[in-house]
Amino acid sequence: VASRTTVEDFRATNPLNTGFWRDMDDALSDAASQGEDLAIELPSGRSLRYENVKREYRTFSDPDEPEVKQRRVVLTAVVGGIRSIFYGGLIVENITQAVARDVFAHNVLLLVDAGIQVIWTVHDEAVCAVKDEAEAEKARRIMATVPPWLEGCPIDAEVVISDRYTK
Repeated sequence: VASRTTVEDFRATNPLNTGFWRDMDDALSDAASQGEDLAIELPSGRSLRYENVKREYRTFSDPDEPEVKQRRVVLTAVVGGIRSIFYGGLIVENITQAVARDVFAHNVLLLVDAGIQVIWTVHDEAVCAVKDEAEAEKARRIMATVPPWLEGCPIDAEVVISDRYTK
């Protein structure tokens, strides 16, 4: 009950988020009605593709009463060769992660262009070999750069100086 109240409160106080979720629900539904793929262009110009969007009936167990089965219509699409259920909130999550990845990749290339040695990347961090704190700060500023295609988005980065990789 408490978790449902928390979710309801979040939805009620964040109309821009929930509106974006609904917009993505509508886009999925439209693609299913047209028998089309859904392509979402990201600010970077890259595109997320949800192929062969369909409406399907699926059976679900009620989380509060597992013996109770519910049959409902869901929207599915093929991504990476696998058909999965999608809904507006999940599409927004995918967009958020994709934009973050694009910013990260853009800024890693800026590091390389600036002559900073990128040894490897791990998820959302770049492991670099720097000679001093000034170069580490330069790397931090570069990783906090807002790409031209995402003007106005608040981006920051942090640096940890270590003589070995740590997590």
